Amino acid sequence: MTENIAPNTQADALAALEAHKSDPAWGAKLLAGDAAVVAESNRLHQTAYADPGTSYEAPTGSEAAQQRIAQLKQDPAWVAKYLAGDPAANKELEDLSRQAHPEGADSQTDEPINPAEYRVPLFGLPTDTPEELQEAEARQEQVRGWLQTAQIPVSIGNSILHQAEKTFATWRDASDAERQAYSDRQEAMLDRMWGDTKPAKLKLVAQLIRELDAKSPGVIDMLSVTGAGSNAHVISSLALTAEQLLAKKGISHG
Repeated sequence: MTENIAPNTQADALAALEAHKSDPAWGAKLLAGDAAVVAESNRLHQTAYADPGTSYEAPTGSEAAQQRIAQLKQDPAWVAKYLAGDPAANKELEDLSRQAHPEGADSQTDEPINPAEYRVPLFGLPTDTPEELQEAEARQEQVRGWLQTAQIPVSIGNSILHQAEKTFATWRDASDAERQAYSDRQEAMLDRMWGDTKPAKLKLVAQLIRELDAKSPGVIDMLSVTGAGSNAHVISSLALTAEQLLAKKGISHG
């Protein structure tokens, strides 16, 4: 049956991905983690977005990069990989964002941030009494304030929050050894994603976190308690934010 033949060109793989976008059953299986569908999605993305060297030309320029970002946001397979913290998907968005906004401008220019749209989880805070609920809601507002102060677009902010919640679910009951093993795996992901630029990027992240914590204490504590400060997806998103904020000030980094 030809439908089981894996596409062997970028054009074929792109066409297959486009076809899958309109198939809700396929998308549901992907989001549910179906092994066969996930494997197919990974194979198609590797073929569709392979390194330059074939007849496929990657988009260039700010406008083309913005169009590519818009395409990715409509691709359920790519969105699922990005939300899962896939290093390749993170790096692709990071590179495209720099190309789309070389001066550090971001999606907020045309669409101001509404902090109420940040979906902040409770992170295990109790809400059984009115006092507990009030405290939990105050903490959620505090987190929204951090994200808004850092000028993190809602879509990226919610992705960070999703990763933080996912990490916290296992981090809070993990042993010291398990936490260290998790941190080591995330560190390895950053090594693969950034290579020699990793020290400089981590320095930017640390500076951003210190500045946010100085304005509204609690950021460092929250990242530590939830384990989010060890999550590669969270770290890479903060690095991109820091770079964009510096670019707006006309500051470059090595």
